[in-house]
Amino acid sequence: VSLGDAQAQFPAIATPDMYTSNTATVYAVVTDIAQSTTTFCNAIVALELIVNPLPVPIQPALYELCDDLASGSDIDEFSIFDLRSRDDEITGGNPDWIVSYHLTQADADAGMPSLPDMYQ
Repeated sequence: VSLGDAQAQFPAIATPDMYTSNTATVYAVVTDIAQSTTTFCNAIVALELIVNPLPVPIQPALYELCDDLASGSDIDEFSIFDLRSRDDEITGGNPDWIVSYHLTQADADAGMPSLPDMYQ
């Protein structure tokens, strides 16, 4: 869709709720239909569509700690893991990525709340 098409209001994108594209510019025509006359006012705005690649995280090394007093006992076989300490390893240092930690893949996929940063 070009600016000229938008100005002529033809052809409109047939399925705007399912539009498929790579990075492109489309134009939105906004019309005020609340006027009491038959002359409708409209404006055109460019909308930049940008498709970013999915991030490719790095599988971190195993994270092992010894039983210590930080959990309250050095014989309870618990320790406190600082999950944030692995963010840079997972992202390769990319500052544009955000890491969240979940108990299961299903929890992550469902958008369930993430685990606390300091996890026991």
